[in-house]
Amino acid sequence: MELGFSFIARPSSISPPEPDRELQPRVGFHRALGIGADVYRSRRDCVQIAHAILVWRQPTLSPTLASSYCFNEVCLFMVVCWIAYRRESMLRDEFVREQSFADERDGLKAQLLSLVSLDAIERAKKGGAGIADAYGEVTVIFCDLAGFTSLAERIAPVHLVELLNDVFSALDQLAHACHVEKVKTIGDAYMAISGTANDHRNSAEDAAEFALQVSAQAIRLAEAFGHPLAFRIGMHTGSLIGGVVGRQKMTHDYWGRTVNLASRLESSGVPGKIQVSEATFWRLSNKYDLEKRGPLELKGIGTTETYFLLGRN
Repeated sequence: MELGFSFIARPSSISPPEPDRELQPRVGFHRALGIGADVYRSRRDCVQIAHAILVWRQPTLSPTLASSYCFNEVCLFMVVCWIAYRRESMLRDEFVREQSFADERDGLKAQLLSLVSLDAIERAKKGGAGIADAYGEVTVIFCDLAGFTSLAERIAPVHLVELLNDVFSALDQLAHACHVEKVKTIGDAYMAISGTANDHRNSAEDAAEFALQVSAQAIRLAEAFGHPLAFRIGMHTGSLIGGVVGRQKMTHDYWGRTVNLASRLESSGVPGKIQVSEATFWRLSNKYDLEKRGPLELKGIGTTETYFLLGRN
């Protein structure tokens, strides 16, 4: 028997299905399944209405029609679940890609900030003249590996680079812990500076702590590598100018008599000892043990009183 019927529903009893909500980024599987459930419920309402009309027109429902109705219900549910799963998978892949891009961006930013300060980057964006700042009182430290030339002749280049990387990486960690800023490495020399952060700390004391820990670290590294390692360290406290010049491979550098004097104190020093100027001596004499070495004739500087930093009082 053919069934003829029309779908007629009262507006008050049957409400139109709700439209699909827009899927927001980074939703989890449960929310995607919830959206799929909304779609499923709206379609299911239509099927239930048709079923109600069929039952009303034909109280005795044939097994074939009932089976078809159940089969349609199951198929509709499976399709909705598959759509929800695919939506969740695509959103998960998109989130992983965005997270990967964010990690790469943060890594590049960290590398850039290790070379140039954030303030220098912002000022470089504005263009114009070179970036320059004057510092009234800072302490410059130079650390040089004694006997590096002879060491380079005894070991392979690859092992030499590994040794320098381990040594300078250890110095980087010490500099961060002692509130000291690494400036650069020049061959086997390490240049650092304290007092540029404007945090009202005693730059000479921070530099002294860094120098003492570098000397102790050299002993530990020598035992680990099986090679004799010792640093000549020079320190001087004074004023200087720092800034960034050029637009290619920018680095923040420092200039002035303070830098030159600290470099001369290092080159005229003794392996395993920390040589400081008279200016640094007066800033450390209350808390640290220092030994007078005497006047030295430094190239480009003249006669200078020098002292050895031995440790804390």
